[in-house]
Amino acid sequence: MVKSFLLSEGTAGRKMDLTSADDIDGPASVRHSQAETSKQIDDLMKFAASKTHRKAWDASAMLSTDQQELIADLGKICSKRPWANKKWETEVVKDRVTTDDWYSGGISQLFLRLADATREDEKEDSEELVEVHAHHKRMRAVLSLCDEILGKLDSVEGALQGLQSEHDLVVEKTSTLHVECEKLLADKVELEKLASAIETKLQIYDELESVQRQLSQPKVDVSSSNFEKVLNSIDDAVGQLSVNNNFADTSSYLNRFKQAQAKALGMVRAYVTATLQTATEKVLQHLKDSNGQANAGDQGEGSVLNGDVDSSQSSTRGDVELALAAYVQYQSVAQGVRDVLEKISSRISWGKEYYTLLIDLQDVYFQQRRSLLQDTVKSKISAALRNGDGDLGQIARAGCAYLCDVCHREYKLHQRFFPPIEESVGLEALMGPMCDLLVDALRPLYLKVVDIDILCSLASLLKGEILEDQIELRGASLAAMSPCVGMILHEVQERLIFRAQIFIRDDIQAYKPSKDDLDYPAKFGNRSSDGLTSNGPNFWFPTLPRTLACLAQLYRTVEKKIFEGIAQEAVQACTESLLAACRALEKTRGRMEANLFLVMHLLKLREQIVPFDIDFSSTEVELDFTDTRGALSRLLKSRSSIFSLSTDNALLHLARAQPKIYHTQKNIKKQLERELKLSCEALIHLIASQVADPLVAWVRKADALAHSAGGNSSLRLHAFAQPDQVQQLLQSLKVNVSKFCTETQGSMELYLPNPQTRSVLINPIKANILEA
Repeated sequence: MVKSFLLSEGTAGRKMDLTSADDIDGPASVRHSQAETSKQIDDLMKFAASKTHRKAWDASAMLSTDQQELIADLGKICSKRPWANKKWETEVVKDRVTTDDWYSGGISQLFLRLADATREDEKEDSEELVEVHAHHKRMRAVLSLCDEILGKLDSVEGALQGLQSEHDLVVEKTSTLHVECEKLLADKVELEKLASAIETKLQIYDELESVQRQLSQPKVDVSSSNFEKVLNSIDDAVGQLSVNNNFADTSSYLNRFKQAQAKALGMVRAYVTATLQTATEKVLQHLKDSNGQANAGDQGEGSVLNGDVDSSQSSTRGDVELALAAYVQYQSVAQGVRDVLEKISSRISWGKEYYTLLIDLQDVYFQQRRSLLQDTVKSKISAALRNGDGDLGQIARAGCAYLCDVCHREYKLHQRFFPPIEESVGLEALMGPMCDLLVDALRPLYLKVVDIDILCSLASLLKGEILEDQIELRGASLAAMSPCVGMILHEVQERLIFRAQIFIRDDIQAYKPSKDDLDYPAKFGNRSSDGLTSNGPNFWFPTLPRTLACLAQLYRTVEKKIFEGIAQEAVQACTESLLAACRALEKTRGRMEANLFLVMHLLKLREQIVPFDIDFSSTEVELDFTDTRGALSRLLKSRSSIFSLSTDNALLHLARAQPKIYHTQKNIKKQLERELKLSCEALIHLIASQVADPLVAWVRKADALAHSAGGNSSLRLHAFAQPDQVQQLLQSLKVNVSKFCTETQGSMELYLPNPQTRSVLINPIKANILEA
């Protein structure tokens, strides 16, 4: 009852407050209602979102235009709904209760009053309650609709989840099916590859019968493309069987394929050999028909000339015809042979059999060419010997020129037949025997030569005109001639070195001068009339120009190291011969002439060897067997100590007594300088002593007298110190000085025409005279 009363009182109070609030606030209350409506809409949206598992903005996005208008109307209705007043409006409680107060009636009075108030409130609010109930009813309908919508959404969501799970299941099964298909496809590819590999490997075994059948045909054209295919099949089979030697029956099939390969290469060898032999026979038949000789066909393959040296004109005509026919006929078959050999050379990397075949075919080619050319070359060399009249240079020049021409033409023809082959012997095998004919013809001639000039000219011809100017300039076409010419040059140089050493030994070192050779200074007597000076070789001692001429000839014709050794021997021999000539001249002409002779020739020798830019020093190795000889003597004397276990064992001493090696540095040029210095010093001392000897003897005698008398004896008491003797001494000194100025200097001008050279000697002579 109390509760109902309080609610009724609250309702009345809320009505009063709402009325007073409407009267007081006005538009502010409307704004508050709108805000509350928006809040309620938002709460509704959030509730819908929670039910549909979507966001609030997604839930709002789900409403259509009509739904949004319906929500707006619902908000307006909610804004007019009365709100409960938060404050209870009560009258002020009086300090004292009156008798007429409605509270004083007791509980019954109170309930009556409450009933009255309730009826009044219900009566007053009847209109508002109708609207509230209607609004509540609508809201209940909306709530029911929303629940229905949420239910449908839940069912739709469940259906979608079911579809999604079914879709995932379908995708999973489809992926599994794709994986299985790909795996099956990969297995299929691998099986196909395996089947193809097996088929390929088995195909090699199947090809053997086909290869043997094609090689067993009566006529096999080795230049055709089918033959090349057969070679390719054989090479492939041999290569694969060699690698896969663990297969069944591999060794048997490999041997059979190699037999087929050998048979095919034999066909190539037979084809090329037959082609070359046919070409050679046609050349010989052509020569036979052109010459009309009945016996030409009876000659062997290696003879194309009748060898009759008397009929030179017929021989020359036959050589020309043979050369022309040989090259024309061979060129006509060159291309066919080259096509076949190119197929062989392209397979060298497959096996050594192909390389061996090419080398064998090249030997066959060289053999056929030699059979056509060798007699012609022999005839040409014989003609060069006859026409040379013993001139070794002319014979060598003609023979080398002809062989160079043959070599060049053979090189061009060889290129037409054979493709380039690495490590090939080239034309040396062809040109070697023909070059030997020239070597055999020239060797007896230059071995008989003793003249160094002829040997030097021949060596210069071979080295400069033939090797450098022809063979090296023309390159590969004449490379086959280089060994031949080099061998001839080497033999000529050996002969030249041998003859040079003999010349140095016999004509320089062991030279015995004649009276005319030592007729100095008479040799200079006619130089003014002849317009010559003592600088010329005509006034030199014979060994000096011979030495210089020999060195000048050898300088360009032998190797530098060899020339250095010969030059050292020659200079040493010449120096010794000049010293010997000086000693011989001293006996006949005196020391003055001998010393001037030696100085002049040593200066000339030093001056003339300067252009030879060589090293005149050498190292000599000497062995000293002194210790070895002593140990061996001790061993022979004390044989009992051989078996001694002490350090005094004779065999031990012999083992330790090794020969000593001494290296001696020898410089011929320095020895020459030393001899020249000694001769110049001897000449200076000789001239100075001749001029000042009387005065020096008088001074020495006076000094000796003074020392013996102790300084108490006077020089005037002695005969050599008398004025007339002193005057005579001065007169003798004057004569000697005059003689030095006239005769001695005149002799020096004869031997040493260069003023600078004379001044180098005269200045020390004057200084020695003044010191004396």
